[in-house]
Amino acid sequence: MTFPDTPLPITVELFYDGVWNAIDPGLVYRRDSIVITRGRTNEDNSGILESRCTMSINNRDGQFSPRNPVGPLYGKIARNSRIRVTVTTPDTTERIRFTGEVAAWPQEWDTTGTDVWVPIEASGVTRRLGAGNEVQLSSFRQFMIDAQSSLPDNYWPLDAESGITRSFNVTSDGVIGVKPFAPAGLGYVRFGEGDLAPLPNGAEIGGSPSGYSATCTVGIDNTQIAMDFVFKSEKLGRLRISIGKSTGASTRWSILLRGNTNDNDVGLALGIDVNPFAHSGVLPELSDGTVHHVRMVLFQDGSDVDYTVYVDGVSRLSGTRSSEVLPDTGDVKVDYDQDEMDYGGAPLALGHFCVFVFATEPDIDETMLAFRQYAGETAGRRMERLCGEHGLTFSAVGDLDATVVMGPQGAGGLTAALIDAATADGGLLFEPADALGYAYRTREDLYNQAAALELDYSDGVLSEVPTAIEDDSFTLNDVTASSPGGGSARAVLESGPMSVQDPPDGVSRYQGSISRNVLSDGTLADQAGWALHLGTIDEPRFPAIALNLARPLIAGDDALTAAIAELGFGDLVSLVNLPVWVPGDALQLVLGYAELLSNFEWQVRVNGRPGSAFTVADTDVDRYDAIASALASGVNSTATTLSVADDWDAGVSLWSTDDAVVPFDIGIGGEQMTVSDISGTTSPQTFTVTRSVNGVVKSHATGAKVQLWKTPRYAL
Repeated sequence: MTFPDTPLPITVELFYDGVWNAIDPGLVYRRDSIVITRGRTNEDNSGILESRCTMSINNRDGQFSPRNPVGPLYGKIARNSRIRVTVTTPDTTERIRFTGEVAAWPQEWDTTGTDVWVPIEASGVTRRLGAGNEVQLSSFRQFMIDAQSSLPDNYWPLDAESGITRSFNVTSDGVIGVKPFAPAGLGYVRFGEGDLAPLPNGAEIGGSPSGYSATCTVGIDNTQIAMDFVFKSEKLGRLRISIGKSTGASTRWSILLRGNTNDNDVGLALGIDVNPFAHSGVLPELSDGTVHHVRMVLFQDGSDVDYTVYVDGVSRLSGTRSSEVLPDTGDVKVDYDQDEMDYGGAPLALGHFCVFVFATEPDIDETMLAFRQYAGETAGRRMERLCGEHGLTFSAVGDLDATVVMGPQGAGGLTAALIDAATADGGLLFEPADALGYAYRTREDLYNQAAALELDYSDGVLSEVPTAIEDDSFTLNDVTASSPGGGSARAVLESGPMSVQDPPDGVSRYQGSISRNVLSDGTLADQAGWALHLGTIDEPRFPAIALNLARPLIAGDDALTAAIAELGFGDLVSLVNLPVWVPGDALQLVLGYAELLSNFEWQVRVNGRPGSAFTVADTDVDRYDAIASALASGVNSTATTLSVADDWDAGVSLWSTDDAVVPFDIGIGGEQMTVSDISGTTSPQTFTVTRSVNGVVKSHATGAKVQLWKTPRYAL
C-alpha cells in the first residue's frame, strides 16, 4: 500500500558532522502540518523568489535544545543550522521539497510540562543576508581581496572612514588587518575623501610634502613583484610610488607620474631610486579627472630585471634593466607633491593599493574587467560570479551567455546586485529546493515552452474552484525605461483594449518608470517595449490553482503526481475546458507555490500569471497580425464565410492566400475561429472559417475588428 492509504513518507534532516542526518519521523509532529512556501503570492516577478518552511518537532527529551549540555545534539545544532525536507512519492522517487536554515530554536511547552516542542521556521539564504545592514559591495575591492593568495595582507583599499589618521590593510578573508598605511611628511592624507568614482572613495593626498606622504610595510619576494594602484586627478602634480628595503643600502624601484607647466602634459616613468630610466612620453589622459589603474611588474631574470608598466590594461613601458636585483623585504613609499615647481596641480585621489609576489598577480584583462565594474558582463554570468564570491551555490536553467549585457556593477549589497542583474534580463531568480543558495531561469528559457502540467477543469482535478482575476494591479501602458548612466526610452500603447485610450477603447493611462542597468542605452527602447508588453497582457491570472495529491484522481496517476511534484518556477500550467464565463483555455506561468504536508495530506497551491506573455514570435514561422482588418459586412452566429476588408492608411495590406499558411486562428469580438481558406487579391477578401472554437457563439456587426487569435510578440 502507498500514500494516501498509508502516511506520506516525509524525511526531515539536519546537517551536522559534515553530513545530512534524518530526524526520527516520530519526532516531527504531524498534528501541525509541514508548510512550505516558495516564490510569490502575487503576479509580480521582480526580486528574489524566496522560500520558507514551518513545522513542529517533539522536544520532550530536550535534544533540540541547543543549550542542553547533555543533549545528543549539543554543539551540533545552532542558529542557521541547515534543514532539508524530502517526500517519497508512490513511485518511490525521493523529491527534495525544501532546503534552508533554521534561524532560531524556540522552546515551547504546555502547563503540565508533558508536551514540549520546538516550532521551527526555516528560510532560504536571503533571509539571513538581509537580516542586518548588508555589506555594500565594491566589485573591484572584492576582486582584489580574492586575488590575494601568497601574501594575503598586502592590500590597502584606503577607503577608511573620513577623519581616520591611518588606514589598515584588508586580508584575503575580507577583514581589517593590522598593517597601517600611515601618513608622513608635510603634506596631508585624508582617508575616505579621495573621489575615485565610480569606485568607492580612497585617500585624498595633497600639499607639498618634504619627504614621503605615506608609507606601508609589505611582504615581497626577490623573484617577481607586481604593484597595483588606482588614482584620479584633475591636474596631476608629481606622484612617485617606490618599493624597496626601508633601511640600509638598497635599490628602490619607482613609478613616477608627473605633470609639467603645460596643462595636461603628463608622463609616466620608471626609475631606480629617484632617477628615471624609462619614459612613456606624454599621456594627457592621466590628468583627465577620471579614475585610472596602474600596474608595475618586475621579474628577476638572472642578473637582470624585466619590467612592464600597464596603464588601464595597456602596456606603456617595458624592457630589461641590466645588473639589478629585486629586494627581498621592504616597504612602499608614496610621495605626492601637487605644487612641484609652482605647477599648481590638484590633490590626488589614491586607492586600492596592492603588492603581489611569486607571480600571483591576477591576469591584467581580468583585472580591467573588475576595475570597470564588470561592464559588459552578461546578467547570468554576473549572478554566477557574485554567488561564487560569497560561497553560495548557484545553478542555472538556460544559457547564461545569452542573457542581457550589463552595465557597471553598482556598490549595493549582494542581494541588490543579484536583483539588479535578474531584473535587467527579466528571468526568474529563486532559492532552489535542493540547495542553499540561488538559481536563475533565464528569460529566453521561458520563451515558447510546452506546458509542464495540463489540468482539465471538467475532470474535477482541481481541489478548489480557481479564481480568475482581471484587475489593474500590474497594468502598465506608458513605460519609461532608464539606465544608471542617464539614458532613457519610452514606449506607449496607443490603441487596443489595454491602451491609454479612455474606455471602452482602452483602459486609460497607466504610467510608470523602470530602471535597467544595461551596457548600452540603445537597448532601453527594447526594455521599455518588453515592459509595456508584460504590462498590457489582456488575460486573467490565477493566483491559486489548488491541487490535493491525496485525491484518488491524482494519487492513482504516477505521471500526474510526478508532473505536479516536478513543477518549477517559470514552468507553464495549462488549464483547459474552463467554464464559459472564463472563455478559452488559460496558460499560467508558475511564480510560486505553497505545499502542506501531513500524514494523509499533500496539498499544492500554485500561483500563476498569464504565460502567453512569454510566447514570442518566430519570424520564420509566425505571421504578422493585421493592421486594420474588419468585417466588410455583418454575420450571424453560424455563418462560415466572412467578407474581410483591409485598410492601412489608404493603402491595402492583404491577408496571404497561400494554402501553406492555413489553418490558423483569428478572433472577432471574443469569438475564436479557425481559418481554412482565404481568397481574393483585392479588399475585401473572403475567409472560410470554423466558428465558435472557444465555445463563444454570437453574431458580429459590420466593422468588427478581425485579428489573429494570438498575436505574436517580439522578444526582448
